[in-house]
Amino acid sequence: MNKNIMNKNLMIIICFLCSVMSVRVWAQENMPAPADNNLEFRAPPLEEFSTMIKRPLFSKQRRPVAVARENVERPKNKTSLKPVKTNFFLSGIIFDGEDYVALLKESRTSDALLLKKGQSIVGWKVEEIKAEEVWLVSGERTSRLSLRDNKLSDAEKQKITRMAHARKKLAQRKKLAESRKRLTENRRQLDHIRKK
Repeated sequence: MNKNIMNKNLMIIICFLCSVMSVRVWAQENMPAPADNNLEFRAPPLEEFSTMIKRPLFSKQRRPVAVARENVERPKNKTSLKPVKTNFFLSGIIFDGEDYVALLKESRTSDALLLKKGQSIVGWKVEEIKAEEVWLVSGERTSRLSLRDNKLSDAEKQKITRMAHARKKLAQRKKLAESRKRLTENRRQLDHIRKK
């Protein structure tokens, strides 16, 4: 009897494989030829990312991102500018098919702004946006923000660890309180049964 079941299973598998192969052959024969042999990549327009911009994935609040509207002139002599550190955080860079758009925050907790080349944020103008970095200029000062620099400092890591431990302790306290409450309720029920 086991041989009959094995033979049936084998026949089912063979039939399934044959049907899959026939569907593949049919699909290859009936597929339309590509209209354009030019396979050049073209990024979709920025408008197609409207949902992602309205509800940013890497923002806790998932709130719409404000778009900077102020345009300013570019400085002429970039080589004489001195690099400095700013309070800005580069959340991301979007390529809309023609230009790069930077997603900047004034600090790690503030709302993000979409900035194009030439726009300003708190006295700093976006000088240049590349695939992984943004250059800001303010008078004689420059600042380079890189996506690779988006690492937590030791202080931020310690803060997150402390918060995780605090949450764990709070959960343990809640669980202990619930256990004590159940134990008290069980004792009451047991005393009630004993009295009867």
